[in-house]
Amino acid sequence: MTAFERPHIVALGATSLLARFGDRIERDLSLRIARLVEHLDAQGIPGLIDLVPAYTTLLVQLDPVTTRGDEIAELVESTWSALDDGPGSDDQHARTIEIPVVYGGDAGPDLDAVAGATGLTPDEVIRRHSDADYTVGALGFSPGFAFLIGLPPELAVPRRATPRTRVPAGSVGIGGAQTGIYSLPTPGGWSLIGRTPRTMFDPERDADDMLRLGDRVRFRPIDRDDAPEFPEPAVAAKLAESDQGVIEIVEAGVQTSVQDLGRPGQGRLGITPGGAVDRGALIAGNRLLGNPDGAAALEWTLLPPAIRFREPCRVVATGADPGWRLDGRPVAIGEVVTVAAGDVLQARPAAGMLGARGYLCVAGGIDVPVVRGSRALDLAAGFGGGFGRPLRPGDLLRVHPTEDSPESDKLVVTDTGGPRDPSLERFRVVRGPQADRFGAEAWQTFLSSTFTVDAQSNRMGLRLNGPAILQDDGADVISEGLVTGTIQVTGSGQPIVLMPGRATIGGYTRIATVIEADHDRLGQLRPGATIRFTEVSVEEARAAVLGMVPSVYGGLHGERGSGASDMTDRPNPTPHEDETWTPNGVIRVIRELATHDIRSFSLRVQAVGLEISIDRGDVPSRNAGPMTAPAPDTGDHLRVDTGDQHTDSEQPDTTGAVFAPLLGTFWRRPSPEAPPFVEAGDRIETGQTVGLIEVMKTFHDVTAPQAGVIRRVLVDDGATVEYGQVLMELEPAP
Repeated sequence: MTAFERPHIVALGATSLLARFGDRIERDLSLRIARLVEHLDAQGIPGLIDLVPAYTTLLVQLDPVTTRGDEIAELVESTWSALDDGPGSDDQHARTIEIPVVYGGDAGPDLDAVAGATGLTPDEVIRRHSDADYTVGALGFSPGFAFLIGLPPELAVPRRATPRTRVPAGSVGIGGAQTGIYSLPTPGGWSLIGRTPRTMFDPERDADDMLRLGDRVRFRPIDRDDAPEFPEPAVAAKLAESDQGVIEIVEAGVQTSVQDLGRPGQGRLGITPGGAVDRGALIAGNRLLGNPDGAAALEWTLLPPAIRFREPCRVVATGADPGWRLDGRPVAIGEVVTVAAGDVLQARPAAGMLGARGYLCVAGGIDVPVVRGSRALDLAAGFGGGFGRPLRPGDLLRVHPTEDSPESDKLVVTDTGGPRDPSLERFRVVRGPQADRFGAEAWQTFLSSTFTVDAQSNRMGLRLNGPAILQDDGADVISEGLVTGTIQVTGSGQPIVLMPGRATIGGYTRIATVIEADHDRLGQLRPGATIRFTEVSVEEARAAVLGMVPSVYGGLHGERGSGASDMTDRPNPTPHEDETWTPNGVIRVIRELATHDIRSFSLRVQAVGLEISIDRGDVPSRNAGPMTAPAPDTGDHLRVDTGDQHTDSEQPDTTGAVFAPLLGTFWRRPSPEAPPFVEAGDRIETGQTVGLIEVMKTFHDVTAPQAGVIRRVLVDDGATVEYGQVLMELEPAP
């Protein structure tokens, strides 16, 4: 019999299981979990995608088409029970890795502080830290970051009150009772006592060169003079220097990047699966072009790029509809078009655009270097995507050659009758691994409340604002594997829904997991969008994911509908389905008028008592030029008369104005201590930066559309602004 506990296994949906083997961080337990991973790997289990071990748990990810979760659970339990030769035998399988470390000075700026907090001298801290034997208990936080068990108790110090915004790669830190090595330059709150010249993570290196669960680690002090230069990690695999490329980025949009279906199967190394946030939209575009489902394409967020084609090719746009135009001609979502050399594809997004992300697929797929099995950009780790970063103006992208045949024998792609608000239907969840930490009142609040998506959300997670969801026993747990759709709850009760760019392990309580069939819809939620939840069973989650087909408008949809009609909070009729007018119908009219530059319009429907009167006045033409930002819909003057009700919208003077190019948080200054970019009365030039908008944790310049004098600033520093909102009034230069 084994000396360890029988695992407690819970399903986190249709594609993942979490097996828990204990409730304390212990070296022997970590070694035994490492051996379990080796045994499961050796069996070559069909449908097994990844194993993500941590201190006390093992996350199992699987393909529901090939296997069932209950079958894998039985296999995990039987394999664990078969390791009955005692905990001591596990140690013989562990590697011993020596890590050279320069302690103190610039390499370890917190060494003296740690010494003061522990009552030891700096030399004694170094001696005790380097004399200890450590075991890798978990990997995560960032690729290759190893959490080490074995820190002498007298060296334990609290995390820093103010985390650093950037910790150099190779830094050795102490956080609480743990120590570890920062594998990449990332933010961090641990106390830094040294730094190693060893490269801890390089995406081009074999996995055997990285630390892994169960490895034994020793630190060896070295003098700064004897150490080689501390290397910056070579994580940004770049394109070869060349002026060749089919796609030229003219305007970058927001977080435009190369994405495919990501890097599943590498969570054990701390590498996030990443890839397209809306997989259904990407797959739909690729199938329409005859590409493999996982061919690389462009993904943009909130604000699309402008693209010039240097060679003829076939393209299709999917996901959110920003109002694409190819040299002035409208291009519909899901419409395969052939572009000629020199053609420019750009968009004029309207204020009422549904969805947050869109995709541009090209026949053959985008050809950038494959890094760790994928062409996708890992934004947090800084590798892949051709440049290791979001795309910038002037970037050139190659395209794989392809036969000129649009036919595909893939499964059908559905258009679902048009774009749909991703907030309309509740998001289905199954109970999370810490569901029992939340009482009946917390569950009632969670399932009955409406939350809104915070502007600080990004590819890693959606932060939700709403009533606090409070735990019974605190928010912290021993770090364990995470999956996309996990809903973590912080100590303040704020839920965070994890997205494909998430970390691979985490230490917050998890109340629930959004089922796989609803993941793509999560990716289309814009800041300010609403989200509600409803609980379903694991079997319902499995049935939902097995019945999905991709949609050109984003997300995966059931072959006979989404299967969630009973969870719809409000109707979303298309024009031919309903004879009544809705606000969405009025918005569609306004957008269509703006597209065709119609300045005034009136409509009276006497039978239903509806009157619409639109006067666009002196709003600048949307066809002012190929690269000119469009005049936003918020500059329009609208009166809608339905019976006895009248609504008048008075807007600021937009004869000369600075508009918000996207929604987010507006900042008037480059940093808190700096003066504003501009004040009322300042003279400015065309293209001058007058503010910043923060969205998805990135900053984007707000520039002056023309020269003139700032008449009035209308928005406070730190205010949330909508796309097209007037930020400043401008007196144009004569």
